[in-house]
Amino acid sequence: SLKFYQANIADIPKILPLFNACRQFYRHDIDPASEKFLRDRLNNKESLIFYAEDANGVQGFIQIYPSFSSRSLGPTWILNDLYVKPDARRKKIAWKLFDESIHLARETKIHSVSLSTLIPNISAQEFYKKYGFKKDNDFFHFYFKL
Repeated sequence: SLKFYQANIADIPKILPLFNACRQFYRHDIDPASEKFLRDRLNNKESLIFYAEDANGVQGFIQIYPSFSSRSLGPTWILNDLYVKPDARRKKIAWKLFDESIHLARETKIHSVSLSTLIPNISAQEFYKKYGFKKDNDFFHFYFKL
């Protein structure tokens, strides 16, 4: 049966293949630095990772980056990565990963959780709306690549 965990350093080798698959979905190559990246984020308490595992291994994960908002004068989370193995989709794994995350966000008095996805990723957008996320119609998001 499926169980949900908050990841620690020892869990990185189990999560890494899904992290790489998530990066590939967003058009990034597999990078040997990925493992160090995850290790550094967890060691430095710069991210939270929840994952779903059954007898066949890790089926999905979600990674969250804590931040702050000047507008709400409080802590906020950026949900940066969500990935469920293709053969494990449509089994409410993503929903349950969100449940774990939102539960902890409420417990720790986080003001909001934000996320972004590719514009053509309609199925993810529909999922986020069903879960209760609202599309931001007030702000455009820009980035500056260095």
